[in-house]
Amino acid sequence: MTGAHWKLGEVLAKGGVGLVVITFILLGLKGCVVSLWSSPKEPVSYVVEGADKRSMRITFFPNQETMIWYVDPGKPLVEGVLTRMRGTYGTHYFGPFWKIDGPGVFFGYRIYDEDVEPVMMEIQIIDKFLQGRGDPTFRNVGSTTNQILLFGKNRVRYQDMWLIQELPNPEINVKLRSAFKQPTK
Repeated sequence: MTGAHWKLGEVLAKGGVGLVVITFILLGLKGCVVSLWSSPKEPVSYVVEGADKRSMRITFFPNQETMIWYVDPGKPLVEGVLTRMRGTYGTHYFGPFWKIDGPGVFFGYRIYDEDVEPVMMEIQIIDKFLQGRGDPTFRNVGSTTNQILLFGKNRVRYQDMWLIQELPNPEINVKLRSAFKQPTK
């Protein structure tokens, strides 16, 4: 009888260790799969306006170009940048648990709302527009930064602000895009 109990215990112990090893392997391999962010098929714009009338607008174009506009009527200041954005989605493990990899990320495990997807975005400024008084909020042409953007249904989080998707407006996009010297690609 003791021999049978010993063999059953040995089998259960080996099975438990095997299950733990397989779990670690699967979680480790999941992090090896990289999903690239792709720009939308049609331009998509997101906006936010504060109580003080400052506003930010981001428009993602199909060719990885993105326009970001900041308006501060109190100064008055209008600033826009044309960027090239490339990114990779975070690795989703389960529930709200994600892992983000990229420059400046030391501990990549994060908790996010379940209705968003984090993207480690490389943002290269390719053109800039500045009109009015005040210090520029965006970096210079040619600079590259990395930021985590959160994409949710009808919203995006950029620099700690949630911008809400607006209805398509090609006329505004063409007018704003024409402020930059870089030709449309």
